[in-house]
Amino acid sequence: MLDTEPTDAQIQVAHKDRTWFEPTMQGVTAHASQPWKGADAIAAMAEAICRIRAAIEAQPEHAELGRSTVTFGQIEGDYRPYVVPDRSKVWIDMRLVPPCDTHAATRIVEQAIAEAETAVPSAHGSHVITGDRPAIERDPASPLLAALLGATADVLGEPAEVGIFTGYTDTAVIAGKTGTRSCMSYGPGSRTQAHKPNEFVSHTDVRRAQAVLTQLAGTCPW
Repeated sequence: MLDTEPTDAQIQVAHKDRTWFEPTMQGVTAHASQPWKGADAIAAMAEAICRIRAAIEAQPEHAELGRSTVTFGQIEGDYRPYVVPDRSKVWIDMRLVPPCDTHAATRIVEQAIAEAETAVPSAHGSHVITGDRPAIERDPASPLLAALLGATADVLGEPAEVGIFTGYTDTAVIAGKTGTRSCMSYGPGSRTQAHKPNEFVSHTDVRRAQAVLTQLAGTCPW
């Protein structure tokens, strides 16, 4: 399976796991001048965030996929600066590498919530998992990889560099459901432009990818 995601002219052959969490903290409202009468849900969430970040950064590095990462992409909490907030929610994006997976990350999140509840008495946390996609490791014996390397060498004069795709693509979804590891990305454009204002792909790069994929289609042995 091959998709045409932007790969900076690389063949990208493996994907990190993509796991999403949405933890919520419930606290107790009070006036900001008497915070001891409440339970600060945002403070509790901050405790949980710091613990989750440290635990994910401590996970083992994968030889090819690198390190697991975590991003706290969005956070919200309560309604005024002069009250102790009674609710906070954060959206978490994890990109995990073996041996860390969603099960291990769930234990990390649950432990972080428990420790945050201890740090901020009367706060109570919960979480839901909204995304769970497994890591896909490279198949070094993939006939598609060999054919694509040959096609890039024929068109460009040398085989393309082989790397990993740090995002998650449709081929990885299919690979996760079917069990195959022979999935990869090769397309025009750069991921540094992806999901940004004024995203673009140069005409030259489109033609480069077109020529390689045409050569691939004409020379594949299957």
